[in-house]
Amino acid sequence: MASSIANVNMLSNNERNFFEALLERNIRADGRNKTEARKVNVEFRRTTKSLKQCNSHCQVSFGETKALAVVSCEVVEPYPDRQTEGILSISTTLSPMASQHFEFGKQSNSPQAIKVGSAIEQAIRESKALDVEALCIVAGSKVWSIRCDVHILNHCGNLVDAGCLAALGALAHFRRPEVSVVGDVVTIYELDEREPVPLSIHHLPLCVSFGLYRTKSPSNSDSPKKPQVYVITDPTDREEEIMNGMLTVVVNPHGEICSLIKQGWPPLSIDDLDFCISIATEKSKEWAALIKS
Repeated sequence: MASSIANVNMLSNNERNFFEALLERNIRADGRNKTEARKVNVEFRRTTKSLKQCNSHCQVSFGETKALAVVSCEVVEPYPDRQTEGILSISTTLSPMASQHFEFGKQSNSPQAIKVGSAIEQAIRESKALDVEALCIVAGSKVWSIRCDVHILNHCGNLVDAGCLAALGALAHFRRPEVSVVGDVVTIYELDEREPVPLSIHHLPLCVSFGLYRTKSPSNSDSPKKPQVYVITDPTDREEEIMNGMLTVVVNPHGEICSLIKQGWPPLSIDDLDFCISIATEKSKEWAALIKS
C-alpha cells in the first residue's frame, strides 16, 4: 500500500487479484487500457468588473475528478531580497466536499493537501513558467502579487494533474490592470479605461501522473512466475488505493522535461521511465492545446 492521496483502508485480496487480472489483459475497471487517460474538459471564465474583482477561473475535469483554480492580483511591496520581482503564490485546498476522506478544518494543512500542493507548486514555480520580473511596477516599491487558489471539487483520482492544468489555465487566461509610471506617480487604470494585460508566461509545464503497481511474489519459491511492475496512466481514486507508488512527469508541449516527482516504490527500469516520458509528452501537447484554445 503506498501513496494514495486519501486515507483509505487496504483492499481485500480478492479486489487486488481482480485488479491484477485486469492489468494482465491490458484493461481497467472503467474500460480504458493502461496508457489511456480519461476525457479532459476545460472551462474558462473571467471577471473584470473592477480592480478588486479582477480574476480568472479555470475548471478542469478528468472524468469525475474536478478542480477549480482562481487567479487574482494586488499591488504589494516586493520581498527585500527580490526587489525587481513580483510574487506568485499558489495554495491548494482539499475540502470534505471533494471526498469523505478529507478532514474538515484541515483543508490546506493536511498531508494530502501539502502533497498535492507541493507537486503543483514545484511544477509551476520551479520550472519558472511565469515571468515574475514582468510583474515589477517600481523596483523596491511596488510589484504585482499574483495569487492562484486551487480548489479540489471532486476527488476521483489524479488530483495533481487536474490541479496543475487548472492552475496553468487560470494563469494563462488572467488579465491584470494596465499600469503607467510617470516620475514618482503610479497610475493603475480601471479595466474599462484601458485593456487589461495578460501575464507573461514562458511555457506550460504540465503534470502527467502514472500509477505504479508491483504484483506480489508467488508463495511458492519454485514458481517461475516473477513479480511484474505495471504502469498505468491517469489512475482513478480506486486504482490509487492499491498503487505501490506514483510517478509524475512535469513536461511542457515542447517535450522539455521540467522535473520528475516519484512517491513510493517500486523502482522503475529505464524502459519504463522512457515509456512514461513518451506518454507524458503526448498528453502535455493535448492538454496545452485545451488551454490555448
